[in-house]
Amino acid sequence: MALDVTRDLGVLIVEHEKLVRREQAERAARDADRTRDALQVALQRRTDDVALKRSEIAEAQTPEPERQVELVGLLGSLPRLERDLDGATQRAASIELGAALERGGVGLHFELADDASLPSRAARVRLVSLAAVASFLLGLPLVAMAVGAFTWRTSA
Repeated sequence: MALDVTRDLGVLIVEHEKLVRREQAERAARDADRTRDALQVALQRRTDDVALKRSEIAEAQTPEPERQVELVGLLGSLPRLERDLDGATQRAASIELGAALERGGVGLHFELADDASLPSRAARVRLVSLAAVASFLLGLPLVAMAVGAFTWRTSA
């Protein structure tokens, strides 16, 4: 009975761990997608700001150094945003692959280390009988020596 309860508990633990890992993988994939989407929006906004600033500079009658400095600052931040977006895209793809593996049950594998079984009654009786016979055979010479050491000899 205890062995069956232990096995059932083991099955429940395995199912719970698989479910938790699947949920964590899905949550990580959603977070990575949101980060990637936010970076795409930020890059699009920055690109729009650069285009707007260029059109303002082109339409201005006199060159304004403040706008030119702002344009240089905006242009300088584009490569960093593009690198961040590339990294976020790669990370999202990697995490999505891990989540797909977890959904398929490939990510985590539990292995039965020892199929615990209780010894049968016959095996237990045989083991106890063997121990009793070995004790008797090993103890018999000791008993004989003890009897011989303490007997009174009479001279005839």
